[in-house]
Amino acid sequence: MAKRDITTASVGNSEIKSNLNLIIYILFITALSSLIALVVINYNVGKALSSSNEEGLAVDLTGEASGGTRECRDGRDNDGDTKMDWPADPGCFSRNDRSELNSNNVQCDNGIDDDRDGLVDYPDDPGCISPADVNELGAVQCDNSRDDDSDGFFDWPADSGCTSALDDSETDARCEDSDGGINTAIEGTVSGFYSSGQTYSFMDNCYIVGGSGAKGTRTLLNEWYCSSVYPSSTSIDCTSQGKVCLNGACV
Repeated sequence: MAKRDITTASVGNSEIKSNLNLIIYILFITALSSLIALVVINYNVGKALSSSNEEGLAVDLTGEASGGTRECRDGRDNDGDTKMDWPADPGCFSRNDRSELNSNNVQCDNGIDDDRDGLVDYPDDPGCISPADVNELGAVQCDNSRDDDSDGFFDWPADSGCTSALDDSETDARCEDSDGGINTAIEGTVSGFYSSGQTYSFMDNCYIVGGSGAKGTRTLLNEWYCSSVYPSSTSIDCTSQGKVCLNGACV
């Protein structure tokens, strides 16, 4: 009788142990399934949050809205380069780009006055041939970043010889008069540079007016002088001084 009771108790303990193992297994499977489901949900949510919805509102993974308007698909020329949106604007790398300005070291479409001429990007900066131009410097002297006239200054607006960034000469206009101005007693020479860099030289001279015959003819002095930094001339009748014009002077 005692032996039978022992056998019955052993069988009961075995059933309890089996049930516990089954419960533990079920709990493990449930936890594992929940973990897998959580990973899948997080992946899908992250993927959804990183893309734009149908209304164009982009949301970052931080949960903050990044704005409903993307410049590269808003139908406007935001950077003023005459190009609009992706793919026409070279500053746009995709239709989701927030700015039409080019951040890839393209000087003519980055919103910066790279050559310090007071003009920014295409089409305002004459050194830019298109918004895709990587350099704002031009080929003309006043926009090439060189001191072409060796005066210690270069380009517009620093060099006084430049009238604009389109000027192809840094040379300052200069005028010198050998006889010191309007001086009819001396044959003088006016020489110098135009702002274009072209040199000039004009000498006082005599010329005849009033016909080819002796009657009514006069010999006038064409007197050259400097008007500010540019050459100019005036006609002078030497007879008003009781003199005649000879060799570029009234004598």
